[in-house]
Amino acid sequence: MKNESLTQHAKRVNDIQQALRDAGLDGWLFYDFRTSDPLAYRILKLDPETHTTRRWFYFVPANGEPSKLFTGSNRASSTHCRGINSYI
Repeated sequence: MKNESLTQHAKRVNDIQQALRDAGLDGWLFYDFRTSDPLAYRILKLDPETHTTRRWFYFVPANGEPSKLFTGSNRASSTHCRGINSYI
């Protein structure tokens, strides 16, 4: 199931990147704190029931590998996102 989730997420990121290129945008920065941004979960196809207690950021550039910034306590949440890991 986890591999299927990662595959769906990777496809979603590819779709977002294509839309960014089509719109002439450099990238999209997603942010959440305690599930305050339900659109981020819906757009990135993340489980909104995942327990997060800290802020997280996920940058999807129009070209290249996404970057994710999570706190160490939310490390498990970041495994569902493709990209370069950064933890604070």
